[in-house]
Amino acid sequence: MNWVHLIVIAAVLAVSLAFLSFVAKKYMK
Repeated sequence: MNWVHLIVIAAVLAVSLAFLSFVAKKYMK
């Protein structure tokens, strides 16, 4: 588990969280 792995995982989590918040805002008015 090196720092590149951690950065990739953090980026994926950030993108998924942003997408989930976008969907929540779109469907939960």
